[in-house]
Amino acid sequence: MIKDGIHTKISPKDYHAWEFDRTKGPISTSTLKRYVEEGPERFITGAAFKATPAMTWGSLVDLLLFTPEHFDDEFVLSTDCEHLSANGAMLSKAAKEWRDSVLAGGRRIVKPDDLAQALEAVKKLSSTPASARLLEGSLFQTGLVFTSEHGIPAKGLVDCLPDGGDCIVDLKTTGANLHNDSELERTVGKFRYHVQAAFYLYLWSKLSDEPRREWKIIWQSSAPPFEVRVDKLDNLMLDAGGEFVRYHVPRIIRDMKTDSWMSPFAEGETMLRMHTPTVFAEEALMERLTEMEG
Repeated sequence: MIKDGIHTKISPKDYHAWEFDRTKGPISTSTLKRYVEEGPERFITGAAFKATPAMTWGSLVDLLLFTPEHFDDEFVLSTDCEHLSANGAMLSKAAKEWRDSVLAGGRRIVKPDDLAQALEAVKKLSSTPASARLLEGSLFQTGLVFTSEHGIPAKGLVDCLPDGGDCIVDLKTTGANLHNDSELERTVGKFRYHVQAAFYLYLWSKLSDEPRREWKIIWQSSAPPFEVRVDKLDNLMLDAGGEFVRYHVPRIIRDMKTDSWMSPFAEGETMLRMHTPTVFAEEALMERLTEMEG
């Protein structure tokens, strides 16, 4: 457990070690999103969440940029295994046992080539003026913990707090095209980054007298040349994230207090509406056919 407050330079391992308990919390944005996206029953009874390769890459870049001193706490080089095959794969029983032991200890395995690529990505972040201006002199990896009157703590881990700024900054590695605004907007919606923004800004407002009202994302492409772009989320996105938080946090707190995780669909019916892009596509098809047949 981590006490209420602002915790500077907290290690990612210590932060993530405080895992969700079904009656005690803490609530985080990842917990809240899973609760909504999977539904209460699957969320509380399903298999443990597993990181994807894209998430592992993002975590590696995060760590090398913000807390490189904790590399050995989080990652192990694959070449540390003494039982690799000639092509570097873990095929033997001994190699697989080594791998399983590392993973069971909470660390992840990274290949030397991937580490070298991640270091190049970090150099790009530090040398790109738009991101470098935000990173220089900032506090990295700041833990936020706040317990409201309901008694369930909420937590967040802030990537970057610019000195004297009015914003909180988050790094996102992505496979999206940084030159396509629509694709980035869809990425924000798909992964609910606006929810994280609203959640963290709320925690900050409860813990600090220093106002921070803006949320900026440092996007970095996950593939070479690791291009960088900085965006500020507009008020519509932040308002939508705030509505999500205000609606769903009371729901998960209710289920935690009663330890009852019923599906929202158990008691009633819903209306399934036509997918909007499908409607437009069908209308366009009918227009084309009408023109052809006319």
